[in-house]
Amino acid sequence: MKKEKPMKGDKKGLSFLRINGQYKLEFREIANAGNQAVIEICSLVDITNHYK
Repeated sequence: MKKEKPMKGDKKGLSFLRINGQYKLEFREIANAGNQAVIEICSLVDITNHYK
């Protein structure tokens, strides 16, 4: 399983997961009850041209 990574700068407070080589999912954890987290999905970002 992939691990989420915290974001920096103006997106501090959000985390992201790379879905594949084309997309990343940005989200915020809004609650945590034991071993279950509740998240709010903030955006799905196309990163195809991110490093070009």
